[in-house]
Amino acid sequence: MSSPSIPDSLQDPDEDTEKKDSDQSIGSLLFWNPVLQTLSVMCVVSIVGWTAFMGAGGVTEPFVFTTPLDEHPESIILSIYAHANTTHLISNATVIAIVGGIISLNSSWIRFHLFFIFSGVVAGVTQAVIMEYYGTAIPALGASGAGFALMGYLAIANPLADYVSGKTISALVLILASGITLYFSPEGSGIMAHFTGAVIGLIAGRFHLLRAK
Repeated sequence: MSSPSIPDSLQDPDEDTEKKDSDQSIGSLLFWNPVLQTLSVMCVVSIVGWTAFMGAGGVTEPFVFTTPLDEHPESIILSIYAHANTTHLISNATVIAIVGGIISLNSSWIRFHLFFIFSGVVAGVTQAVIMEYYGTAIPALGASGAGFALMGYLAIANPLADYVSGKTISALVLILASGITLYFSPEGSGIMAHFTGAVIGLIAGRFHLLRAK
């Protein structure tokens, strides 16, 4: 025998209020989560690049970052969020979701986004300038530079590193950056961008620049 349901008019209004506040709180947290925002922008920019600006060679300006730097300045930032294909997007999104998700727990909205954009821009510019100097410049595309920065940050932003001397940390930065770059960089990828991102992340991690609390 089923129990009679309680009419809405007789239910505890405080319980309904608490439930609504809880739903709004969860929704607000998800909306303002910098990792989810970053992944959403990556998806939108990549899809637009695949459809609206599709050329014979794939994604074109203003989504691909190439030298000279002043030719398409908007691509310096857009290229961080744009990706060549779904595999490229999913691989970078996975790293950012996992590593960035951990970092965002102790970071703030503005710190995360500024770090992501800064590390992505510096990594992309470094890749383009150095590779052009050696005559092997290739278009830069994707968030891997920023992703490596997040990995570098997470690798050293821990209590143990706080007790290590500055000289030792400097050596660790170079060793870890090289190791992370070589281990996680697939063949033909922007290895200089990855190395630069890892160095930025390791230095930022040393000083806990993303920590908001």
